[in-house]
Amino acid sequence: MNELIIDVREEEEYIAEYIEGSILMPLSLLEKQLPILKQIQKQSITILCRSGMRAKQALEIINAHGYGDLHEYRIFEGGISRWIAEGNNIRSMSASTISVMRQVQIVVGVLLILAITASYLFNPDIRLVAGFIGGGLLFAGLSGTCTMAEILKRLPWNTTKACCIN
Repeated sequence: MNELIIDVREEEEYIAEYIEGSILMPLSLLEKQLPILKQIQKQSITILCRSGMRAKQALEIINAHGYGDLHEYRIFEGGISRWIAEGNNIRSMSASTISVMRQVQIVVGVLLILAITASYLFNPDIRLVAGFIGGGLLFAGLSGTCTMAEILKRLPWNTTKACCIN
């Protein structure tokens, strides 16, 4: 690919694996970052995500905000998964092989299983732990802030080998 690649995955995903020379513009922040498109010389831009779904959403946002005529855009169908499957090179800044969000899902799943099991075996009041975890997930979904993810990011296996993305 000779065109500019805009990666609309989230930062944790990008750090784990990215295409050298690509620009990170997470879908969750895309509307705020759209003015950057005016600063880029007119060229072909490929929008990429994990599989292609978020890239399509990104293109809809770009067009809806009037930036669709600035460049020639295309979606890389199949996303970075296809890029890797085709044998193309990727880079990584992460020491971790599992994304932070997957680690959150694993930890939450284990905690829920332990809490439910302990409530049956020892004390029914332990089920309140499951309610607390559910409340944390609800808060994370409503606020966009996941405290567990922030804690997991700071663990030694999740520290980056290279400098962080700003």
